Amino acid sequence: MALRLARSPGLFYRDLATGLKLGVAEVHRGVRRLEAAGLLAAQDRRIHRQALLEFLVHGVRYAFPAMLGAAAPGVPTGWAAPVLAGALPGATAGEPAPLVWPLSDAAARGTTVLPLYPAAPRAALGDEWLYRTLALVDVLRVGSLGERRRAQNLLDETLSAAAAR
Repeated sequence: MALRLARSPGLFYRDLATGLKLGVAEVHRGVRRLEAAGLLAAQDRRIHRQALLEFLVHGVRYAFPAMLGAAAPGVPTGWAAPVLAGALPGATAGEPAPLVWPLSDAAARGTTVLPLYPAAPRAALGDEWLYRTLALVDVLRVGSLGERRRAQNLLDETLSAAAAR
């Protein structure tokens, strides 16, 4: 939700819910949590970009630990995401299979990692920018130190470009 608001501040709850494949009540609660955490300005629903980046870089691995599972069909994420092709050179070295968010009707197959929220895979498939940012966040959750540093830089660039729009 924070990532979506970083790109399009001030969205109506219904628009957020539709784009994120969530219920309106769930979005409302999420917006309130973002405000309470100091990540969102209540008056204009603008994300505090630097605070969000700080949370993602230093806290997301602990607040949303990566739960890896067995190989299964899913949506490629992390360095395996097509929207990051070439952006994280060498990140896949030594990986036996790509990381995927589990999704039974997906064509890709790989080691599963639980997404930040259950509807994330379907929401990401409908929004390339959201897919890219969620895949970068997954690199922050499961990547090596070098991969996390590169993902941090890419995420900073992505969020800065969104804020400049």
